Amino acid sequence: MNYRLGILGFLNHPDLPSANAGLLDQRLAMEWVKQNIANFGGNPNDITIMGQSGGGWAILAHLALFDGHHNNTFQKAIIRSAQREPMFNTEELKIRNKALFRHVNCTTGQDQLTCFRNLTESQLVTAFWSFSSVLGTEGIFKNQVFGYQGSFGPTIDGVTLTDSVTKLFRKGKLANVPTIAGSTNDEGFDGYVDAHQQNPTPKNTTKLDPSTNRITNLTDYQVNEVAKFYPINATYASVAPDNFFQNAFRAYWMAFGLFGEVGIFGSERLVGRWMSARHGPQWVWTYRFNAPTVGSVNPKSPYPLGPVQHSAENSYLDVPLESMTSYERAIAEEFRSYLSSFIRTGNPNTHKLHSAPFWPNYGALGDFFNSPVRLVPQFAFRSNPNKTYPTSTQIEVAQKAGLERTDYWQTDNILESIRF
Repeated sequence: MNYRLGILGFLNHPDLPSANAGLLDQRLAMEWVKQNIANFGGNPNDITIMGQSGGGWAILAHLALFDGHHNNTFQKAIIRSAQREPMFNTEELKIRNKALFRHVNCTTGQDQLTCFRNLTESQLVTAFWSFSSVLGTEGIFKNQVFGYQGSFGPTIDGVTLTDSVTKLFRKGKLANVPTIAGSTNDEGFDGYVDAHQQNPTPKNTTKLDPSTNRITNLTDYQVNEVAKFYPINATYASVAPDNFFQNAFRAYWMAFGLFGEVGIFGSERLVGRWMSARHGPQWVWTYRFNAPTVGSVNPKSPYPLGPVQHSAENSYLDVPLESMTSYERAIAEEFRSYLSSFIRTGNPNTHKLHSAPFWPNYGALGDFFNSPVRLVPQFAFRSNPNKTYPTSTQIEVAQKAGLERTDYWQTDNILESIRF
C-alpha cells in the first residue's frame, strides 16, 4: 500500500493532529480493504496484514497502535524481519524540528507550519535528503542513540502510540490476533560486512563504533556488558580500548548483535515472548529462514550457501517458480504453503504441503520463555539437480545464549538508552 514517508508522514510537531500520519495512512488502507473486499470475493472479517523489514516494523506498530485496539481492521499478522528503530516523543523531537525548519528557511519568526506547507513537493523531498547530511556536519544529534533522532519514522505522540512499541508489547498493550514472526539467519551481515568474500571484511564500520553517534547513549558499564555477550575468539586480534570493533570477526559479530539481535531477532523474540504472555502461545509461530537468496547458490563451490542475508526470503515469495533450481523451488513451495495456510485459516499447518514438517507453536514445549520452538526452512541438496527433492526444513528449540542476548537488549535500562 502507498503511504506518506519521511517528513510527510512522520514529522511529529505539536501543532499537527498526528505525529504518525504514515501509520494512519496504512490504517485507512486497511479500513478501505475491510469495507470493499467483499466486492472482490473476500471476507471483511478475515484479513491478514503482512510486512517485511520496514513493513514488518509497521506491522509491529499496528499491533500496538492505540494500545492494541485495532478496531477489527485485521485478524491475522505476518511479521518478517522487522527492523525496529529508536522512538522519541514530541518534546524530544523539538530539537530536530527546529533544525529542519531552519534548514528550509522557515524561521521562528514565521508560522513554521504554514511556511513548511507552502514548500513544493520537490522542495520537501530535497529538504529531506539534504537534511540528513546536515545532521552529521552540524553535530546536532551527536549524542543521540543510533543517530535516529534526526530520522523520520514512527514516534511517540501519546495518542496513536502512547509509548515505544517495545514497551507497549511488554505492557501487554497489543492486539490479540494469530501471528507469525521470523527473520533470516544472518540479519545484519549485508549492512556491515562484505558478505561475498570468503573471509568477510567489515564495511561501514562507523555504524558500529561507539565513538560515533550510533550507540553513544550506552554507558561504559553497558558497553562492557555488551562485550561479554559477544566475546571475541582469542585467535583473532585483541580488541583495543579505543576501537571496539577493530577487525572483521568483531565487525560481523557485532553486526549480528546490533542489527540482528537488537532489532530484527529482537522483534521475533518480542512477538513470541509478549504475545504468548498476553494472549497465549497457541496462536504464535516463529521461524529462522536459512536458505540464501534465489540465484545466489553455487553447489559446486566449497562454500555453496554463503550468508542468508536480510530480505533473502523475499525471493522465495516473489520469483517465479520456473526460474528457480529444484532445491530453491522446494523451499519456495513449502514456505508459501505455510503462509497461505495461515492466511486462509490462521494456522500454518492446516493446508501446508504433505511433505512439509508440522510447525509447532511458540510454546509447544510448555515453556515459551526458556524453550521457544521455531521453524527453520533450509535446503536439501541431492546429486540430481533436475529432480525436485523435499527440503531439510526442521524444527528447533531456540538456544539459551541467543535468548539471553536478545532479552538483554530489551531490559529496562538498555531500552532507556537505545530507545527501542
